[in-house]
Amino acid sequence: MTPASDKLFFLTTAHQFVNTAKDQLEVLEGMYKKMTTMFQDTAKYFAFDPKKYTMEEFFSDLKAFIENFNVCIICIFFFKKSTYLF
Repeated sequence: MTPASDKLFFLTTAHQFVNTAKDQLEVLEGMYKKMTTMFQDTAKYFAFDPKKYTMEEFFSDLKAFIENFNVCIICIFFFKKSTYLF
Protein backbone atom coordinates (compact mmCIF):
# COMPACT_ATOMS: atom_id res chain seq x y z
CA MET A 1 0.00 0.00 0.00
CA THR A 2 1.13 3.48 -0.73
CA PRO A 3 1.01 6.32 1.81
CA ALA A 4 -1.85 7.91 -0.14
CA SER A 5 -3.92 4.73 -0.05
CA ASP A 6 -3.12 4.28 3.65
CA LYS A 7 -4.40 7.79 4.30
CA LEU A 8 -7.55 7.16 2.25
CA PHE A 9 -8.15 3.88 4.12
CA PHE A 10 -7.74 5.68 7.47
CA LEU A 11 -10.09 8.48 6.46
CA THR A 12 -12.72 6.02 5.24
CA THR A 13 -12.47 3.93 8.40
CA ALA A 14 -12.49 6.99 10.67
CA HIS A 15 -15.52 8.40 8.85
CA GLN A 16 -17.42 5.13 9.32
CA PHE A 17 -16.46 5.07 13.00
CA VAL A 18 -17.62 8.65 13.55
CA ASN A 19 -20.97 7.96 11.90
CA THR A 20 -21.50 4.82 13.98
CA ALA A 21 -20.43 6.62 17.16
CA LYS A 22 -22.83 9.51 16.47
CA ASP A 23 -25.72 7.09 16.02
CA GLN A 24 -24.87 5.26 19.24
CA LEU A 25 -24.48 8.54 21.11
CA GLU A 26 -27.94 9.65 20.00
CA VAL A 27 -29.40 6.37 21.24
CA LEU A 28 -27.60 6.70 24.59
CA GLU A 29 -28.70 10.31 25.01
CA GLY A 30 -32.29 9.28 24.34
CA MET A 31 -32.06 6.44 26.85
CA TYR A 32 -30.53 8.77 29.44
CA LYS A 33 -33.28 11.33 28.94
CA LYS A 34 -35.95 8.64 29.30
CA MET A 35 -34.26 7.22 32.41
CA THR A 36 -34.04 10.67 34.00
CA THR A 37 -37.69 11.38 33.25
CA MET A 38 -38.78 8.03 34.69
CA PHE A 39 -36.70 8.61 37.83
CA GLN A 40 -38.29 12.05 38.26
CA ASP A 41 -41.72 10.42 37.99
CA THR A 42 -40.68 7.77 40.52
CA ALA A 43 -39.42 10.47 42.89
CA LYS A 44 -42.72 12.27 42.60
CA TYR A 45 -44.66 9.03 43.25
CA PHE A 46 -42.60 8.16 46.35
CA ALA A 47 -42.48 11.84 47.44
CA PHE A 48 -38.74 12.40 47.71
CA ASP A 49 -36.39 15.04 46.35
CA PRO A 50 -34.25 13.46 43.60
CA LYS A 51 -31.56 16.10 44.17
CA LYS A 52 -31.07 14.99 47.78
CA TYR A 53 -31.78 11.27 47.33
CA THR A 54 -29.81 9.98 44.38
CA MET A 55 -30.79 7.25 41.99
CA GLU A 56 -28.06 4.98 43.39
CA GLU A 57 -29.30 5.45 46.95
CA PHE A 58 -32.91 4.85 45.93
CA PHE A 59 -32.20 1.60 44.12
CA SER A 60 -29.85 0.43 46.85
CA ASP A 61 -32.58 0.99 49.45
CA LEU A 62 -35.18 -0.62 47.19
CA LYS A 63 -32.97 -3.69 46.75
CA ALA A 64 -32.42 -3.95 50.51
CA PHE A 65 -36.18 -3.64 51.10
CA ILE A 66 -36.99 -6.40 48.61
CA GLU A 67 -34.38 -8.71 50.12
CA ASN A 68 -35.65 -8.11 53.66
CA PHE A 69 -39.25 -8.48 52.52
CA ASN A 70 -38.47 -11.87 50.98
CA VAL A 71 -36.76 -12.99 54.20
CA CYS A 72 -39.88 -11.95 56.15
CA ILE A 73 -42.13 -13.92 53.82
CA ILE A 74 -40.02 -17.04 54.38
CA CYS A 75 -40.01 -16.48 58.16
CA ILE A 76 -43.79 -16.06 58.24
CA PHE A 77 -44.20 -19.20 56.13
CA PHE A 78 -42.11 -21.28 58.53
CA PHE A 79 -43.78 -19.72 61.57
CA LYS A 80 -47.23 -20.60 60.24
CA LYS A 81 -46.04 -24.06 59.30
CA SER A 82 -44.66 -24.67 62.80
CA THR A 83 -47.82 -23.40 64.53
CA TYR A 84 -49.99 -25.80 62.54
CA LEU A 85 -47.94 -28.72 63.75
CA PHE A 86 -48.84 -28.11 67.39
